[in-house]
Amino acid sequence: MQPPAADIARTLASGRLPGRLWLAALTRDIPVAHATTAAGQVLIAARRDSHAWLALASNGDDAGAILAVDDAPPFPESPRLGRVHLCGWVHRVAERDLHRAGLDFAAANPLHDLLDLGADVDLFSLELGEVRLERRDTVLLEAEQFVAATPDPLHPHERDLLQDLRDHHADELAALVPHPRGRCLPVRLDRHGLVMATPGPHRIEFSSPADCPGCVARALRLTHATDS
Repeated sequence: MQPPAADIARTLASGRLPGRLWLAALTRDIPVAHATTAAGQVLIAARRDSHAWLALASNGDDAGAILAVDDAPPFPESPRLGRVHLCGWVHRVAERDLHRAGLDFAAANPLHDLLDLGADVDLFSLELGEVRLERRDTVLLEAEQFVAATPDPLHPHERDLLQDLRDHHADELAALVPHPRGRCLPVRLDRHGLVMATPGPHRIEFSSPADCPGCVARALRLTHATDS
């Protein structure tokens, strides 16, 4: 199966890709550090007195905010997953909740600045109103769909796994592509399948989800495990 749109949105917004924030108090968007926790809470970290912190602090709880995150394909020939827009309202995380929120942020995005949390760094929570996933078409998602979705567990390891497949399993993978038209390269990987460039895209679906890096070899029935 293809990854559901909500899962792709959660994967892009997990925190390991650069984000840009638009606020009513700004004339242009700004780069921010962000993470989506396991519970689906979207958090933004900002160092005090930075451009991002000053903008967030002056934005007001009722003013709108949009966090945009673009995919970063693992290779130049890899198709893009798209761009996600998280739309809602930003609130500063209360001091009593800061420690727990910091741990949840670090689990998704181990940001070095979190060492200064509560001293020189604050967290802000983005209360979601709507999520837009821009691919070939724009998919609108309810906040509840985004929260209930699951980020792809292979995404943080995708490039290393694809490189291993290219280096050690090229012939085995080519044999899985019907009527290849030239060199076959693995270009995208998720828990549900592998995309090959043949040169046109050909997707190999897994019979069951590959929920860890070591599961990829078993899903493809390769001769040895592809751990990263």
